[in-house]
Amino acid sequence: MPDDNPMAYIDKKWKGVYDTLCKGESAIFDQMTNLFTLCVAIGHLLEKTKTPANREGIFRWSNMHSETDIPILTAVAWDHRERNMDILSRNREIMEIACTFAETGMQYLYDNLLEDFMENGQLDIPKKFNVEFALAQEVEGLRQRQSIF
Repeated sequence: MPDDNPMAYIDKKWKGVYDTLCKGESAIFDQMTNLFTLCVAIGHLLEKTKTPANREGIFRWSNMHSETDIPILTAVAWDHRERNMDILSRNREIMEIACTFAETGMQYLYDNLLEDFMENGQLDIPKKFNVEFALAQEVEGLRQRQSIF
């Protein structure tokens, strides 16, 4: 049933970022689902959604880790829908919500970390630059700004 296995969409302008960070020798994520989930979490922290303008499908629900990605996306959708339990079994709606938060999260990463490394739509990170550490610092800084403690 297609509703049980919806497609995740990103804006096409992020394809090069996903490819660089999730494939090949410079990959810091095992697969695109991990980066997507991180972007969803960032977008949720920012409490902002944005629909991808020029959509491109990158993976399906069935490609996500059932122990990490799916619970995070489900929790974000549940919170976004004012903690309505009905959302918990609606994979398509969860994915639609996740895509809007992922767009915001990737825009944030681009604006605050990745923009300087973009060239012709591709991410070109110097070997000396520890993108994983920089990404962790950026996320931690965002988390601290959002924390009440």
